[in-house]
Amino acid sequence: MEPMTPISCPTTPRWNQDRPFLTGRFHQETRASSRFDDSKRFTPDSSSNSGVDQAIGCYDTPVQELIVIDDLLSAMVGIEGRYISIKRFHGKEESIAFQVDPSMDLALQELAKRIFPLCECFLLIDQFVESSSQFKNGLVNHAFAAALRALLLDYQAMVAQLEHQFRLGRLSLQGLWFYCQPMMGSMRALAAVIHQASAKNFVGSAVLNLLQSQAKAMAGDNSVRSLLEKMTECASNAYLSILERWVYEGIIDDPYGEFFIAENRSLKKKMEKLKSVCLQYAAATQWLISSSIDINSQSHSQKTMIRDATVTESIFNFEREFNSELQSLGPVLSKGSQAEPYLTHLSQWILGVSKE
Repeated sequence: MEPMTPISCPTTPRWNQDRPFLTGRFHQETRASSRFDDSKRFTPDSSSNSGVDQAIGCYDTPVQELIVIDDLLSAMVGIEGRYISIKRFHGKEESIAFQVDPSMDLALQELAKRIFPLCECFLLIDQFVESSSQFKNGLVNHAFAAALRALLLDYQAMVAQLEHQFRLGRLSLQGLWFYCQPMMGSMRALAAVIHQASAKNFVGSAVLNLLQSQAKAMAGDNSVRSLLEKMTECASNAYLSILERWVYEGIIDDPYGEFFIAENRSLKKKMEKLKSVCLQYAAATQWLISSSIDINSQSHSQKTMIRDATVTESIFNFEREFNSELQSLGPVLSKGSQAEPYLTHLSQWILGVSKE
């Protein structure tokens, strides 16, 4: 259910988006004016970079393997290497792809391409963590991003350990692929959730439903399913706190419009005014009934006529004010699905009936 009143969220400072060096994304952005473009990066259109770096095919296979491992360790944390570059495809859905120097040994290319999906998933998750931390994305996305940030810290620690083994000369390309496989399924599952959530701008319960459905789909992989369930638990804490306060206190504390019930303050004021009118009518009716208890006297018939006229006038006034208030509620309660619960509650309140 969409909020009936616009939600105002604090804005993120512009410099937080205009300064790419605050995040790791500056490693992938192409800058024609940068002096590092011609000396550092490899592009598939050229086999060498102005003579600074030779094509990797000029080296022997063992040397190529060492160079590829070094570049892959950088690519796993979103940094381009000398012979591994990042290409962004712009369109309806932006995508990222890693490319290698075509002169590389074919066996090494095949192993490197097997690790590329892990690198792409890291970039997608890292970008989601940075973008979803803005206020407008809501508390559920904030909690989900915090859980993902903790996961990325563990992932980066694993990459640091692999780099340490590589510096000691104990890591081969096959060994790197072996150590990356346990994280591959988890990163792919999270990347699938993030891709769909980002494409459809999911917030609140939609993100939780997406995580839960993905966990059910990964029922055959216990480790991935446990990770997704943990992510769901972390992301749902903020949503459950809103639900708990609404259930126990009757207060909707939903600053970003994520809850399935939207509070309409103008409608609440109208309902309070209607209740006030009903209270005035009930008080007047009770007074008239109590004043009708009188001993028989000569003026009994005259009092009865006056009382009946007063009651009739009171009823007419009540109906006039009540209908006026209901008409003013027309623009607010434009949908029957919205009007029904409020009018039902009002009628039960007037009749003194509590719905069990």
